[in-house]
Amino acid sequence: MGYHKMILSGTTTKLTRELRNTFILLAIADAHALKDIAAFLHISHETVRRIGNQA
Repeated sequence: MGYHKMILSGTTTKLTRELRNTFILLAIADAHALKDIAAFLHISHETVRRIGNQA
């Protein structure tokens, strides 16, 4: 059985935020739906949209 750790909102470090944002930008570039990215990362669709628009 695998070990799974969730990163809860507000508990992220600068490094984990940077990695999350990089992942989001790569997923958007690969044409994944924003809602699918948000569901995969357990964050809001609006957060994914905001990060995508900052790039």
